[in-house]
Amino acid sequence: MYSRDGSLHFSTLKYIKQSPLHYANAVARTDFDSPAMRIGRAVHGLVLQEIEPIVFDGDRRGKAWTEFKEGRDVADVLNAAEWDKVQRMRDAVFADPFAKAVLDTCTVREESLEWTRSGHPCKGRLDARSPSRSAICDLKTAKTVQPWQFMRDGVRQAYHAQLPWYDNAQGKSIGNWSDQFVIAVESVAPFPVQVFQLSPLLILQGWDETCLWMEKFDECIQRGNFRAGYKAGIVEWDAELVFGEDEDEEDEECQD
Repeated sequence: MYSRDGSLHFSTLKYIKQSPLHYANAVARTDFDSPAMRIGRAVHGLVLQEIEPIVFDGDRRGKAWTEFKEGRDVADVLNAAEWDKVQRMRDAVFADPFAKAVLDTCTVREESLEWTRSGHPCKGRLDARSPSRSAICDLKTAKTVQPWQFMRDGVRQAYHAQLPWYDNAQGKSIGNWSDQFVIAVESVAPFPVQVFQLSPLLILQGWDETCLWMEKFDECIQRGNFRAGYKAGIVEWDAELVFGEDEDEEDEECQD
């Protein structure tokens, strides 16, 4: 089961780590959008390509809105407050010397990629890379870029797997990975920016995770079934797993 364009995309494949059923649902969905995602796309366009979004600050109903949206895709139309936020986030990124240094190195922006992995067609878009392909960068917007919290959330969102996935698309693999960076900007004032560089161990862990996803995808293809949930069959719910915690708590209370 591929996406509608007949290929694998990281944005949906990552859901297979939850279950094949989650992956199938992600492929079928058409409502992957939110105000936060709209802001994120606008920040990407402005920072990486200097593309300004379309802004409409009136009431999104009535004659003026009807005339405005005619012939337009309004999914990425911002209001004045959103546009102000996007500009301030852009300014924050370029005001950060470490983020600016990475972007000055990674001058090839928003590159569309098509490649084959394990016999499967893949497509994606790399945020930025250096002309020599020695460094790649992903730009993220987030509620917080406080390092420990962002890194925890980033692993849950598989950011550490996304970069080696795209690095492999440009011919890199174990032993010759590019330097991999994430530029993260907070979406709430005062818009702090934090730059992260993936360690060699984290890159390897991310790559290994994508390998597991591909194995699971192949298994589903062979079975012709993406309807499996978390675990096949009936899971035994052992009482000791519950009461053991209670006993530990009681033991701690007795020691007081």
